[in-house]
Amino acid sequence: MLLFANTGNMIRATEMFLKHLQVFGRNDATFWRNQLILVGGFTPWLAIGGYKYLPGANQYGFNFEPGKYANISALFGIYIGQSSGIPPTSTFASYGNPLMFVEAINHWIHGDGTPRTVHIESLNLRMGVQDFSEIQRAIENPGYGPGTYPFDSAFSTNIFSHGTKDLWSAAVFGRISGRVRGTLELLEDDTYRFVGYYSLNPDRFDADPSNRPFLQEAATTFLSKLGATLGHKDYQINFFGEKSLSFSGQRPVKNAGTRPPQAVHRPSFGGLMRPTR
Repeated sequence: MLLFANTGNMIRATEMFLKHLQVFGRNDATFWRNQLILVGGFTPWLAIGGYKYLPGANQYGFNFEPGKYANISALFGIYIGQSSGIPPTSTFASYGNPLMFVEAINHWIHGDGTPRTVHIESLNLRMGVQDFSEIQRAIENPGYGPGTYPFDSAFSTNIFSHGTKDLWSAAVFGRISGRVRGTLELLEDDTYRFVGYYSLNPDRFDADPSNRPFLQEAATTFLSKLGATLGHKDYQINFFGEKSLSFSGQRPVKNAGTRPPQAVHRPSFGGLMRPTR
């Protein structure tokens, strides 16, 4: 498990953890519970200061890319040494790391449905224009000429579409929704710039295998068995804070400076007004 965590491979780390429970624990529910508490406790330990033992880590999450290397094994050893004989911390804060899905499962089993509050920075999401459909439509619409357009609109996106770069968070949250606010600037050379921020709506965690397509069938089958045997309660995740956002690029249309007649006489998507001439 830790060897895969060292390279940011959340999928294989999670599968190896579940296999560990299945092979070594057999049908011992007490073993399952103890291991969930032990490995699940790593994430909140990181959040309350354990991250400081890994050079380059910040207060919200590891910043190394999947496929790169970080010595999570040594960090986990420090965690075990510090937590020996001490009950797991009752203070929870999420922390972006390859084992965060195990903590999500742990709370699903042991949390009695208590809501979690997660700082938006802990997700470490790399959001781009493709995640905000209304902004993307405006960029692609030739009716939007050069100018500045304010945005305040809802959005919904699937983090799995980001590929491996956001897989740690995608495993826990999957699809997210929220609100984006900011300013889109369309330039004369058919390029664009957006600067703003976004917030997220509450999410609900469940370990339904149908929502975990990244895990192999054996892992999802055992995950279902784990919940059925130990009992579980789905829980709400509330997101705290806002995340700044900026992206730029080339518009995909060549006639972006030409407004079709209908665009002249009505506001753009989301009730956004045309820029002042």
